[in-house]
Amino acid sequence: TWYSTRSSSKEKTTAITVTRKTVIDDSRQLQNVASLDATTVAAIGAAGVGGNTSYLGQTTFTQGQTVSYLEYDLGSAYNVHTFYMNLPLPTNAWGGFHLRLFNNGTLETGSKYVGSCRLGNEKDARHRGSPGDYGRLFPNRFDYRTNNYMVLYLTVTNATDSSRCTTWESNGVGCSVGYLGGEGDNGEASGYIDTAQNNNKIRLYSSSGSLTANAENFIMRYGTK
Repeated sequence: TWYSTRSSSKEKTTAITVTRKTVIDDSRQLQNVASLDATTVAAIGAAGVGGNTSYLGQTTFTQGQTVSYLEYDLGSAYNVHTFYMNLPLPTNAWGGFHLRLFNNGTLETGSKYVGSCRLGNEKDARHRGSPGDYGRLFPNRFDYRTNNYMVLYLTVTNATDSSRCTTWESNGVGCSVGYLGGEGDNGEASGYIDTAQNNNKIRLYSSSGSLTANAENFIMRYGTK
């Protein structure tokens, strides 16, 4: 049961109370709300409040599948795009793993990319835009012949906000079969596009050539408002 109190003839506002506790005050602010039902939570999340996260889909692969590169749209509905990846490995033994971003549908040139990455305890110098270093996520020193798994976590932020620079961060590990927890290489990277623009699409690729997949590889994507 609810009833209203404290009517104001001057401003014509009315507070709403429930069991003698104000729920909406005279300034139209919520107070003393004990819980929200599922429908209300969904509606608030859909309006972009509270960092609502949605599952955007999963890419799977077949054994031996050859992949030149992977591309995904970064729609304006989400501020943060997250990728959980068990990645196909580059066909050639040595080569970095990279991202490239599209600027309104066109692949962005290298001069816009700024970032750094490291492999294990070794650090790569900060790099800006040379053709082999577009958004480097794993260094070129990574030896894929002895690493049968490459698992990578990547977040891309502000991609389609043309008033802010797009940024990314990644963490990953490459391990040899039979040596999980014993032998492996950890990779970390971060970077940004040095000009605010609409980066509405992402490409993931190896600088050494095509990728070769197995049936266990996958890429899962999430978007957060």
